[in-house]
Amino acid sequence: MSLASELFAALGFRKRLLIVIYLVEGERSVSDLVALIGGSRTALSRHLSGMAKLGIVQARNQGSQRCYSCVSNEARMLVRALSDIADRDKLPMGRRSGKGSSSWRQG
Repeated sequence: MSLASELFAALGFRKRLLIVIYLVEGERSVSDLVALIGGSRTALSRHLSGMAKLGIVQARNQGSQRCYSCVSNEARMLVRALSDIADRDKLPMGRRSGKGSSSWRQG
């Protein structure tokens, strides 16, 4: 039960969930994530560092940039489950604009 509670605690914050959603899609640099999610590089780096300590994401250096990817199968499963729920319009987030769009992502 502690793995599940740590995962929910880590992803219970909107920006951390968005980070993982984007990292499930593929590797991203901090600059990429700032452009996609917003906020400061410092704040996103802190979120990424905390999630790396929990084994949710992993960093690798590519030149002068750090690139991150999601390495947690549990986080991937959770993102897929949330996506499936959103696709069935089960989340109370209003109507989505079209098939295949995610209502819980930033526009």
